[in-house]
Amino acid sequence: IYLNPAFAGSVRCPRVALNYRNQWPGLNKTYITYSASYDQHVDALGGGVGLILMNDKAGNGTLNSTTISGIYSYNLNVNRNFSIRAGLQATYMQERLDFDKLTFGDQIDPRYGYIFPTQEDRPNEKHGFADFSAGIVGYSSKIYGGFAVHHLTEPDQAFIVEGSSPLPRKITAHLG
Repeated sequence: IYLNPAFAGSVRCPRVALNYRNQWPGLNKTYITYSASYDQHVDALGGGVGLILMNDKAGNGTLNSTTISGIYSYNLNVNRNFSIRAGLQATYMQERLDFDKLTFGDQIDPRYGYIFPTQEDRPNEKHGFADFSAGIVGYSSKIYGGFAVHHLTEPDQAFIVEGSSPLPRKITAHLG
């Protein structure tokens, strides 16, 4: 369901997924991601529902992003052998920046290293925004394929200058 919200409820029984990713663990200040998801088919809704929780820590927690997503997918049986599933996802993302873990050029003394206070503007260290995604999957018993578009509204991620950092759309296509 992370790849495409239309996959929510695509199997008849409830599904739980847990993920952990530690990118470049040999380096200090690595990227660590935790996620958990749940989805299931609900006959009364004509499709599936899902939930995704995710936390991403970049640079030893310098930038921390937490998201919660709710998903609904509708299933349309075109005929006995082919079905289409369309899904919508609503997400709330909160980002936190630990400004004290950042270093800037004006803090450097040529002889002693980072000893000076910075003159950089201190931004809001926390902000949140809504994000929306949609996807579609067509499938039979032998083949499936679809695509999804994430960040439909291109929400602003800026900490300092509002409107200066839109989150670009992500388009995925898949076939199996």
